[in-house]
Amino acid sequence: MIKRDDKHRSLMVFTQDLRLDDHALLSQACAESDELMLLYCLEPRLFASPWQGPAAMGTARFQFLAQSLADLNQQLKFYGQHLVVQLGNANAVIDDLQQQHHFTHIYQSQQIGFDERQQWQNRQTTHPEVTFCSQHTGQLYAPSQLPFEIENLPKHFTPFRKLVEEIPVPAPVAKPVRWPAPIATEVHRRGDWSDAWLSIHPAAPEGSGFVGSGFEGSGFVGGMAAGQHHLANYFGSTAPSSYKKMRNELLGWDNSTKFSPWLALGCFSPKQVVKSIKQYEAQHGANESTYWIHFELLWREFFHWYAIKHGATLFQSASATESANPLQSQQVQQRYLDWCLGDTGEPLIDACMRQLYNSGYLSNRGRQIAASYLIHELALDWRAGASHFERWLIDYDVASNWGNWQYIAGVGADPRGGRHFNTEKQQNRFDPDGQFIDRWSVAPMTRSVICWDDLVKGLSS
Repeated sequence: MIKRDDKHRSLMVFTQDLRLDDHALLSQACAESDELMLLYCLEPRLFASPWQGPAAMGTARFQFLAQSLADLNQQLKFYGQHLVVQLGNANAVIDDLQQQHHFTHIYQSQQIGFDERQQWQNRQTTHPEVTFCSQHTGQLYAPSQLPFEIENLPKHFTPFRKLVEEIPVPAPVAKPVRWPAPIATEVHRRGDWSDAWLSIHPAAPEGSGFVGSGFEGSGFVGGMAAGQHHLANYFGSTAPSSYKKMRNELLGWDNSTKFSPWLALGCFSPKQVVKSIKQYEAQHGANESTYWIHFELLWREFFHWYAIKHGATLFQSASATESANPLQSQQVQQRYLDWCLGDTGEPLIDACMRQLYNSGYLSNRGRQIAASYLIHELALDWRAGASHFERWLIDYDVASNWGNWQYIAGVGADPRGGRHFNTEKQQNRFDPDGQFIDRWSVAPMTRSVICWDDLVKGLSS
């Protein structure tokens, strides 16, 4: 029998918003609810991709996520709440929880990915008895603040930037003041994430790249607390004043902001970054470098709205050549496998791919060089490369990853029709002394199993 009373019994579903600060939707849920459950679903599709068989999420990416969830749960304890984490399809999990608890309201941040947006729509159709509430919590602007409708988003970044960069970014909101009573559940998973990992990756290779084993990866610890610590440290240094000059360097922790992993999971928001930029500029002065940090947040913003506008076509090829040759021959498969494993014989490319595998990280310049090599030198389908990055990058963001790969391939937002980087010139410019190559060329690799039938099927669809 459905429980009927006047209480607002609510479910808040966390996704890429694993924080308490600057979370307007969480504040809304707390203000409107008498009882509240906080949920995160580890989706099976995160670990089984049609592109690369049974292991879509690499070890380092999973660990960063697990750390972020554990930290969120720790933060919630201060307010008498806890995070429920379940393995399973979110809609199936919510169906079961709805039968147990009869929620009156379900809250979830607006999603960027096509599948996630479809999932949200299906959930509303399945549960007409529930009030569904959603906001955009991971962007600089709400859709209502943009000077155009999403379907009229400019095709390229520069006209988008010119339209939006003078619009004031709203200030971050404080964490909720009032917290409702928690809804008890028997599925609360506490601090030990090893069982979840083993249930998904029972044969994870030893030394396969947990964050901390690599040089640049050593500072990446998941969670809101670690993210805020990194944000404070970065803007507490002089690095923002030289960012534009250093951002393309391949080797070194301080060469770029390294904000992307925490932004990808929403451990802090882009609005919080903008606030920190303004505070830094007020104290140290503004220059081209401090502007450039904001400039690159606008690139992220553009790709987010671009992903919403284009939906499923974000994952499709516009090239007849690619569609006709989706890694079908043994020779093509070997070229792709060599690229994945850092075994192409091109020192800079191999160093980039080994860094990615061992640390879960690769600089923006390294990503562009590696992507260009796969597309233009190996003549492989860009979507296979985008899928590999999805698996390993700890800062994987569906819009930025797939949008940037389209950009390099010339099938997306690049007005020049693609970007082709000369590997030798890039090495001479960004690693003239070979320090990056020396650091990563000796990094160990394990020959991952790639399910070619699934990969070819995915590329052909």
